[in-house]
Amino acid sequence: IDHLCCDKRCHKLEHLKKVSPKDNMRNAVKHGLLSGPKRPGEDHGNAKINFMQVAEIKSMHQQGITAIEIAKHIPVKIAHIRNILRGTTYGYVKSLNALTIKFQSAKEPTIQKAVEVHHVQVHNDYFIYARDNNDPEVQAKVNSYINRMNMKLKTGSVIWSHN
Repeated sequence: IDHLCCDKRCHKLEHLKKVSPKDNMRNAVKHGLLSGPKRPGEDHGNAKINFMQVAEIKSMHQQGITAIEIAKHIPVKIAHIRNILRGTTYGYVKSLNALTIKFQSAKEPTIQKAVEVHHVQVHNDYFIYARDNNDPEVQAKVNSYINRMNMKLKTGSVIWSHN
């Protein structure tokens, strides 16, 4: 039974709809009604890392870095990293591309800045994750990069990670 009003305590017949358990769960996730272990990925109540970190793990592994070395940079257990690399967990997160954009600061030409950018696919959504230190110059450079590459993010967006 799906509660159309999104209130699990409501039992008005006009607010109830018979649906499959799968559709009921899908609607609960869509409306943010689930918490704890039933929510997937970084939305899971016990999640230790986000999708950008999963993409970083996969990218580092593609560069030949071992799980033990990756664990020194990403704050999770080696077993969790190995599960990610095997696809046991976060198998639906695909690191499509990772790069570092380096540039000279326009305000202070002697300073070189850099931002790490990950192109990530999560299910059928596409995102660009970028590390941010609240620097408008960095944000402008990433937006410029997206426009220059003429990227069309199908259903995603730029996500600024503060981790």
